[in-house]
Amino acid sequence: MSLFSKKPKQEPKREMPILPEFPDAPGDSRKQIPSYESTLAAIKKEVSNEVNIPIRKAPQHSLPAADTRFRPRPGPVMPTQHQDDKPIFVKLDQYKGAVTQLNEIKKKIGEAESLFEQLEHIKDEESRKLEAWRRDIQGVKQRLLDVDKNLFGV
Repeated sequence: MSLFSKKPKQEPKREMPILPEFPDAPGDSRKQIPSYESTLAAIKKEVSNEVNIPIRKAPQHSLPAADTRFRPRPGPVMPTQHQDDKPIFVKLDQYKGAVTQLNEIKKKIGEAESLFEQLEHIKDEESRKLEAWRRDIQGVKQRLLDVDKNLFGV
């Protein structure tokens, strides 16, 4: 008993059909194509030829002296808005750095908002205490006037 008991059927070989010959077109195009055979000497000759192209020098401009009081901090450069919606390609490490910086900025903004809320709470509490003191002083002042009126009859 063999592993492969059935043999594949062999198809009979077919002969390729004979195709008709195409007629020649007027003005045989094979004869009109020019041929060019280059030689190594001709190539070397063309490469060694010098081309005289006039080169203009760029005008020299002097820049004003930089103000040393204001120096830009090194940091990420913000891209400008593009007119078209082409994709912007950024290196992965730059992208990760930008994401890290954005997360740090979000964290600091959250801290600033928390501090602002605490300051508002302290301000409200201060206002309530000052108003209570003002009422206490008004009450003491009124009692003093009553005592003065009773004692001296003014």
